[in-house]
Amino acid sequence: MISAHRAHRLALRVHQQVRLYSSINPFKTQEEYNKDFREAKSLVTESQIEQFHNDGAIKLSGVFSQKHLDSIAEGVEQNLKNPSSDADHILDGQSNTKFFGDYGNWHRLDGIREFVFKSNAAAIASTILRTKNVNFYHEHVLVKQPNADKPTPFHHDFPYYPLNGYDMLSLWIPLDYVPKDTGVQYVKGSHKWNKLFIPKNFSTYEDYQSYKSSEQYESVPQKEIEEGKYELLYWEMNPGDVIVFHARTIHGSPGNKHNQNRRALATRWLGEDIRFTLKKTEIPPQNTYDLKEGEKFHGEMFPSFKFE
Repeated sequence: MISAHRAHRLALRVHQQVRLYSSINPFKTQEEYNKDFREAKSLVTESQIEQFHNDGAIKLSGVFSQKHLDSIAEGVEQNLKNPSSDADHILDGQSNTKFFGDYGNWHRLDGIREFVFKSNAAAIASTILRTKNVNFYHEHVLVKQPNADKPTPFHHDFPYYPLNGYDMLSLWIPLDYVPKDTGVQYVKGSHKWNKLFIPKNFSTYEDYQSYKSSEQYESVPQKEIEEGKYELLYWEMNPGDVIVFHARTIHGSPGNKHNQNRRALATRWLGEDIRFTLKKTEIPPQNTYDLKEGEKFHGEMFPSFKFE
């Protein structure tokens, strides 16, 4: 996640990108988006939707075509070659990058932008949230290098973001084969605990200090998770598969023990009850400086997808 001293730079970068996006015409007609919505209802069964709401994470197999994966791969490659000033590079002991993460760049990454607007990702998110209106929040490029043994700490996404509400999910889409033993692990049902957990710094594994003074947050039960107190959901993944998970579901992942990259794209989607709220922490608002307290996310930075 971004640190406080980088917030102003990010705001300026996004403002410049929004001007670029304003000149882009929609990729599809309303009828084409409506068709996506109807097709999504055949891709995702009611039992799978119910499973998502009960468990907090589901796997859908073979959802995205090779054309869609090629668009993502193009965008990921663009991002690796031209990262933003706010990209995360988590290093090993020899100062080699073993994990790369960057987000909020979809305005300038042609492949990512095409995937967001041309694929059926929005329709799938809308179908699973049981709504006909979702907003795109941002994309997150995630690359674990071969033999990157540093795990991603258990956390849930919601507290990192300047928002309130409940209906928010992510689509986690791998570009490479992911063996079950290196996949993301989700704590089953943790989105329904009615708890918020202190965000962790992915480099140091430490809790962010500003959250510790708030009675609203508590530490992630890392020890209990490691001791097997909670059931973990995790899957073998192939390109074209997707994991859909709730923004309040606790998740983490082991290191990449295999001799290949683990490239993935997460796209994040907002339901109708999500509202902007300023959180005065060392994780400042990203991409939200024009929104007012309690306002629904909207505008060119958070494009709306409406289905009929």
